[in-house]
Amino acid sequence: MGSNLGAATVLYNGTGSSINIVGLAPYTKYYVYVFEYNGTDGNEHYRTIAVAGNPKSFETTGSYDDDVTFGPNNTRALSKAIGTNVPVRGTVKSSTDEDWFNFSVASTTPNVRVKLTNLAGDYTLEFYDTTGRRIRRSTLSGKSSEAAVVNGLPAGTYTVRIFSADGSYWTKTGDEYILQVSTYGSEIYSVTP
Repeated sequence: MGSNLGAATVLYNGTGSSINIVGLAPYTKYYVYVFEYNGTDGNEHYRTIAVAGNPKSFETTGSYDDDVTFGPNNTRALSKAIGTNVPVRGTVKSSTDEDWFNFSVASTTPNVRVKLTNLAGDYTLEFYDTTGRRIRRSTLSGKSSEAAVVNGLPAGTYTVRIFSADGSYWTKTGDEYILQVSTYGSEIYSVTP
């Protein structure tokens, strides 16, 4: 599980007829393929010829409220794991709400850019190392997008904190912030892409 098959990710390997997949982004279209294979673990030979009904697509429903999607994440201890190189939507729901997310950095991609866009107010983005020490902070004023870059990180789990600097918060659909943590093998020279 988790290995790649072309541009897809293997989510299940077995003889069952169903799987429960969690952690999908809301309001997103996904495609599911079923492949037959022969061989042993690590030496599979997949039959990739398309058959009727393959792939199937579905669109998720849900909420952009990160507390609904991920569960409470108002402290570093409650930070929720997110993937890298994919956008995550969330909401700061009150003047005192904080959102914490964690992500993994691999030794092959030790350079990280964190971006926070589509802000409902004056938000602050903070980046913490594996010990919980703040190593970057972006404090642009107003609804300006926030960003931070850190190069040469050791492999490990890092966290980001998002909060309102001026007491503003999410009040309507469409004002959900977008957080994207991107990792790279090459050094990043600019905060903006």
